[in-house]
Amino acid sequence: MRAVAAATGVYLTKNSERVFATLYLGDTQIASISVGMTYPFQQYRIDRTKRSTDMFEFVISGKGYIDHRGKTLTVTAGDTLHFRQGASYVQYADPDEPYEKIWLSVSGDLVRALLANYRFTEEIDIVPADTHAVFLDIHRAVMENEGLERFSLLLHKLILLMYRHSAARPPQNTLAQKIRHYLDEHVMEEIRLEEVAARFFISKIQLIRVFKRAYNTTPYAYILNAKLQLAQNLLLTTDVPIKEIAAQLNFTDGHYFTNSFKRQVGIPPGEFRRRFVLERDADK
Repeated sequence: MRAVAAATGVYLTKNSERVFATLYLGDTQIASISVGMTYPFQQYRIDRTKRSTDMFEFVISGKGYIDHRGKTLTVTAGDTLHFRQGASYVQYADPDEPYEKIWLSVSGDLVRALLANYRFTEEIDIVPADTHAVFLDIHRAVMENEGLERFSLLLHKLILLMYRHSAARPPQNTLAQKIRHYLDEHVMEEIRLEEVAARFFISKIQLIRVFKRAYNTTPYAYILNAKLQLAQNLLLTTDVPIKEIAAQLNFTDGHYFTNSFKRQVGIPPGEFRRRFVLERDADK
């Protein structure tokens, strides 16, 4: 990532937060990125007025509270949080169980477009989604300068995971729910049903039967649909080349991706992107 200005290396704030990197990119799609950790600290407290970026956090352990518009919200381990740019709130740790968090602060048109596409409209979102692994990948991508395309894909994955867990759903306690959760967590990877079945100590045939009975679709169709939904958002909100999108979503080759996309959407991915650009420019 080519930063106009950057601050790298760990530094500690008064709230026991470690900031690992801050990048000012001078790009309308992604203007700034900052990543860091909040470590357990009984006196942790932030009084935020009209924050200037979108903030994403994952609570690794402990508990905390958010005062917002006259209500006190409780967050616990396993929660993913989003604070919209412009939101005002007070955030503080539970004194007996102060939380540990991993976080990302980002600004620019891309994050706003993604949040709109996935219908995140609240000032604060609290989603019971395990996004820890995605945050670690984002931190690595920023600190090791893996590029804006890689960061954009990971930001998409984070918001997609939040979306898939944001609706009121029963606890992930049935076998079908656990399988779906696993597929959601690995949407950008190559998924082999034999390996998924082995993870849950059942046969591939049992896996398909259990999943289809619960969701009226096969695991293969479910993950393909999720990949193609993500591809559509990437085409609409980034300039990532189509071949790179196919590769990052682990399609076996570009032709398979194009054919799958056309079957579901009705037009090839290149035409899908061109039509959107034409409509966007016509609205200006």
